[in-house]
Amino acid sequence: ARGVERKRAHEHMLQYVSTFTARSWAKRFLDQLQEASETKASRTLCRELTVPQLAGPYGKTSRRLLVLELEGALAEPTALGELIDVSGPTLDDIVALCDDPRNRLVVVLSARSAETLERVFAPISERCPTLALAAEEGLSVRWAPDEDFEMQVSDFDLDLSWLDDAAPLIAYYTERTPGSVVERKVSGLAWHYRDCDLNHGAWQARQLQVALGELAKHVPLSVFSGDKFIEVRPMRLSVPNVLELALRRLRDLDADLLQSAADAAAPGSPLLE
Repeated sequence: ARGVERKRAHEHMLQYVSTFTARSWAKRFLDQLQEASETKASRTLCRELTVPQLAGPYGKTSRRLLVLELEGALAEPTALGELIDVSGPTLDDIVALCDDPRNRLVVVLSARSAETLERVFAPISERCPTLALAAEEGLSVRWAPDEDFEMQVSDFDLDLSWLDDAAPLIAYYTERTPGSVVERKVSGLAWHYRDCDLNHGAWQARQLQVALGELAKHVPLSVFSGDKFIEVRPMRLSVPNVLELALRRLRDLDADLLQSAADAAAPGSPLLE
């Protein structure tokens, strides 16, 4: 019996080394490299434009939809939503965009909560009737200052039954990662490590993502990584595409120029997907 087990183990090891050769590992590495390259290319289809490239079409059109990302385009990214600050000159520029009748709708898109967006743009809301705010990447949208935020998904999709399992795990990593903070949203939790030591924060983020991935095998949650944050959402949740929502809103107005502004260096931006 011992000889049979030894023979079986030998055959198993022989099959392993015969299958996973240096050539196969190299091919796998190259395939992953190619996949990563294609993914990056697909995320940067919204290429950066020079001022002349932008000014030409902008000046010739009269029915525009503008979508601006908050952090990275209008303000510096921060770990805490309370620290997000759009400068006075930038707010004045947004007012000028809203005052132009050719700009049918100006949308500010953010991963932050509706409360954060309301606070940031409260100084100009009354002067910008065409300013729309899309919170949590489009989960909740306020189409005009005199309207309320509207959820774009059903309560069924916002199943947060996994919170009792995920929250203690995230709290564990927060306690052991100085500078990290947890942001609670309608759609789930976000763990920010922007203010941590760069190497330690990145290492802890990888460990947390692995741990959450294991947890996702047993509870209905999904894990996403972004620019120095990890977000946990309900498994069934599919965040609406803000561009599609805005175009549907303007269907009767027939916008002839769609312009978006986002941080191309930040992974996970919905404007670059």
